[in-house]
This record gives sequence, C-alpha cells and structure tokens, in this order.
Amino acid sequence: MSENTKTCTGPECKRAVRANGLCATHAQQKLRGRDLIPIGSYIRPAKEGCEFPECGRKHYAHGLCFQHYKQKRAGKDLKPIKADQKENDSE
Repeated sequence: MSENTKTCTGPECKRAVRANGLCATHAQQKLRGRDLIPIGSYIRPAKEGCEFPECGRKHYAHGLCFQHYKQKRAGKDLKPIKADQKENDSE
C-alpha cells in the first residue's frame, strides 16, 4: 500500500479503506449489524450430533446425520432410522 492509502479502522486490520473508514469485509460486518471482529478469527462451533430426537448419530449436514439429511433432501418427513441401516453410508 502507498503512504496515501488509508487503512481500515477495524480490529487488527491493515486492508485499504473501501467505505466509511472500513475495508469491504468489516463494512459487511457492520452492515449486517455484527460486532467488528478481526478477519479470519471466527470459527463456527462444531455440531455434536444429529438434532433428530433420540438419534445419536454423528453430525453430517444442516444439524442432521447422513440418513436424516437424505430424508430431508428427498422432501420426506423425518423418521427414526431403522437399526439395520448402516451407521453412515455417505461413501
């Protein structure tokens, strides 16, 4: 960056100013009503398991295990998984 280029006023940011004293990323955070955080510092919390009641299988996508996710994608009502179905046949 040249000496005349203004830098973002966001936390720990050295990017060029895009709007209102902020770089594009921090401007988006502000526009969405979020607190300004350093770029790249947010880590999404890991999902523990399937959100379907009494399922207990590991998380695959959108809060569901692979079998329940397949049901959802097919537009079906979510139902308990039969014991003879594979634990995770995502392969």
